[in-house]
Order: sequence, then structure tokens, then C-alpha cells
Amino acid sequence: MGGLTVTEARAREWPFEWLAEGREEGREEGQLAMLRRLASRRFGAATAEALVSALAGNGGAARLEAAEFVLDCETGAELLDRRQQEAPSVAPILECRESMDGLTEDADVVPEWPELMAELAAMEARANEWRRGWLEAGREEGRLLGQLAMLRRLASHRFGTATAEALLAELTSTIHVRLEAAAELILDWETGESCSPASTGNPAP
Repeated sequence: MGGLTVTEARAREWPFEWLAEGREEGREEGQLAMLRRLASRRFGAATAEALVSALAGNGGAARLEAAEFVLDCETGAELLDRRQQEAPSVAPILECRESMDGLTEDADVVPEWPELMAELAAMEARANEWRRGWLEAGREEGRLLGQLAMLRRLASHRFGTATAEALLAELTSTIHVRLEAAAELILDWETGESCSPASTGNPAP
């Protein structure tokens, strides 16, 4: 039995790449949603939207740092001033199809060209549908992981690492807790001892 062709081997790598791409998109979406909620709670919707717009497309480090700023700053103006610019970390998406410009001139050399192009279009449509499923699975996982990372950073910054890890352990075992709402509680709690969703009931959406 022969080995995999280059195309077959490459196709087996696609789901892992799509899942990773989806995770990164979901991580950004989830963390920006949490930042919007926190900043809006403290400084109003206008400041929150300005912060989220400035952070869109930046790396995760900038988003986590901005979460600390939400805790530390006294005014919305101070928050926006303290936000440090980071170089965008969005990786370019490689195109799978190469340009066909100029090939039409040699169409007579490949008489089956229309059939080949029709087959390619059908394969591409199936691949896109397959890709969407993997991307969405990655996004859901990424949202969860991204928001948990931001909650850990917020709780650790305010109450210390031990409290943060205890809170994360409780949240990950409680399916129905809304993480964005749990982040708001970190703004309200005065001490690490009160840092538990169970102390006020499950956070509302």
C-alpha cells in the first residue's frame, strides 16, 4: 500500500489549522466582550467602545493588560491614556487557490479544463463547509479559554494568585456561570475571602 500523497497529507493538517484559527478568533471575541462589559460598568459605554475598538486585532497580552487598567484607573480618560499600543498579532490567512490569470490563453492545450475547474469549485465548496465547522468549534473553545485567562489575570491582580486559582477552579466546575458576569463581581468584591460566585449566587447574564 502506497503512502499518502502530498495533497492527502496536507488535507489532514487542515482541521488542526482551522481549529487553531477558530480558537484565536474566539479568544479575541470573548476577551473583548468581557472588557466591553467591565469598562462599560466602570466608565460608561462610550469609553468601553473606544477601548475595544483600539484593542481589536491586537495580541492577547494587550487585552489582558487592558483588563488590569480597568481595575486600576479612576476615570475613562485615564484608562484610554494608559492603554499601550501593541503591534497587531493577526496572522495572515493564506489563500489556497492560485491566480489563474493568463491560463485562458492556453485553454486549447488543456481541453478538459472546464471540467477540471468545475470539479475544483465543487471541492472548494465542500472544503469551505468543512472549514466552517472546525472554525466554530475552535471559536467556542477559544472564547472559554480566553475569558478564563482574563478572569485569572483580573483576580490575580486584585487578590493574588492563590485566590485567582481558587476562583478559576470553582468557575470551571460550575457550568451555568456566565464568565462575563463573574468578571463584574471582581469589581465589587472587597477582599479575596469574598471572591466566590457562590457568595452571591450564580451571576446573572
